[in-house]
Amino acid sequence: MIMRYFTAELYEKMQVRGSLVFHETLEDHEEDLRWYAEQNRDYDAIARDNYLMLEPYFNRYMPKVVREAVDRGEGDLLRSSWPSPAFRSLLEGWAQSLEKEWRAACETYREHYRTIESRLPPEKESLVRLHDAKVLQVTVTDGGSGIDLLLDTGGSMLSASETLLRFNGVTRYDLPDDLVGNWWLYEELELPAGGIARDGAGETGFQIRALLSSPRGYLAMNELSITAESVDVVLTA
Repeated sequence: MIMRYFTAELYEKMQVRGSLVFHETLEDHEEDLRWYAEQNRDYDAIARDNYLMLEPYFNRYMPKVVREAVDRGEGDLLRSSWPSPAFRSLLEGWAQSLEKEWRAACETYREHYRTIESRLPPEKESLVRLHDAKVLQVTVTDGGSGIDLLLDTGGSMLSASETLLRFNGVTRYDLPDDLVGNWWLYEELELPAGGIARDGAGETGFQIRALLSSPRGYLAMNELSITAESVDVVLTA
């Protein structure tokens, strides 16, 4: 496992968290059902498909108390019918627990990031805005001491349709074989082992780790890690 904060496991849990959302009232639920009917869309079939897509995650992370309630027939995770107050309370408690875990990971990483921020390269401002970028091309140059990543950043937080990340002085890297076509989810910036001193004393450089959504499928994840002396960020309008 490469990621230390925003792990694949945490991402999976957040997919579960995103599905544990309910209408505020029964009237809202019934209005939604009417809208689907007007659009000639099968609400129950869509709910079932969404459940089946996430079923491996549900089974992996479902609390015992929720599983026992499902086994007793007190409710299900399809969300196609209006849940009882007791079952809804169980699911909302599960959602709150997952949300708490996410917030704890974010805060832990933010605290660590603040301690190293001044020693990271100035390009960090671009590297933390890559969510939803897509990897278009990967080039490893100079016997592994240089790596170019060409990204489609049209859907990211960068104001460019494409962005080239050129890592210079690469000392270590771990790239998945099927990196092209992956979607960039979360990144972690770090100092290399042994620390960094931007005045030249000690080991220099930085490390970037990223969690990626693989083109192999919705449930397939990848990770990458690159430790380099510097990075050039080239934006294409």
